[in-house]
Amino acid sequence: MVTQTLNTLGYCRVSDRQNYSFEVQYEQIQRAAEHHKFGHAEIFADQDANSDLQFVERDGGKELLTRVLQLAQKGLTAVVIIPKIDNLGCGVVDVETAMRVLEKFGARMVFLDINVDTSTPIGRAFIQIAAVFAKLERTSKRESIQDALNKRRAAGILTGTEPYGWTAVNTGNVSPKGVKERRLVDNPEQQKWIRYMAQMAARGVSFTKIAADLNQKGVIAKNGGIWRFGSIAKVLGSRTVREWLEKK
Repeated sequence: MVTQTLNTLGYCRVSDRQNYSFEVQYEQIQRAAEHHKFGHAEIFADQDANSDLQFVERDGGKELLTRVLQLAQKGLTAVVIIPKIDNLGCGVVDVETAMRVLEKFGARMVFLDINVDTSTPIGRAFIQIAAVFAKLERTSKRESIQDALNKRRAAGILTGTEPYGWTAVNTGNVSPKGVKERRLVDNPEQQKWIRYMAQMAARGVSFTKIAADLNQKGVIAKNGGIWRFGSIAKVLGSRTVREWLEKK
């Protein structure tokens, strides 16, 4: 059996908001390396100044990945000791993504807080479990975002581009991201032509012919130009328009 040459690395993430200093994490990593007979660890660290950055976007994270790749290219295996699993990210998705990148580069990960070594069967199972929870978290986030959008839409708040048939006016409110909130107000003249388009389409008239008819009548499209097949399809396919027509 060929014994792989192991190179020990450590990754710290230091936050001013918690009493978990670089020195404390450094000592934990070196003690673990000594206990497992990995040898002295080369340490990489990030200051948690911007928690929105993912592991692969942080300076220390990028330097660590570069080192892992260098070792892999030499046929060497990197053991990455991580004091706390949330050093890799604030959420399950971020953690799972970072683990996948490190695994892709051939790294073996040891998490001290949960006593998991990814070279073991339990460790490999842990990666699979993390992937499952990451998928659940992504699904949950999508559902939460969609629920929020549905509530805003039901309240008449603009959630995308201004649809034909309505005019967006400022409410005076500003979102947490600094975006001005706009509410949709009925545009009766445009809504009259929405009904006309829907009636024509219901009779089997093609979108191309509907567009030509509107252009002949001098009806102006939303962008101020002429009507085309695609613009008719966009209007009648709009969720806002479809929901409005269902109520009529």
